[in-house]
Amino acid sequence: AVVEATDCGVGLYKSEGFELEHRYEIPLPENWRGKQRQTVWWLRRPLRRKGEAVKE
Repeated sequence: AVVEATDCGVGLYKSEGFELEHRYEIPLPENWRGKQRQTVWWLRRPLRRKGEAVKE
């Protein structure tokens, strides 16, 4: 599975076994240059083999 998360949500997904795949910073228009940057993280959960236990 692949999910998209904000900075606030990345820790939750990592705690559930997702691994960081890519960090993307959203480009801002010129008139927003002084605003806080927006970042999106893509995370992937590694495939489990059939019968493999789920981490608790």
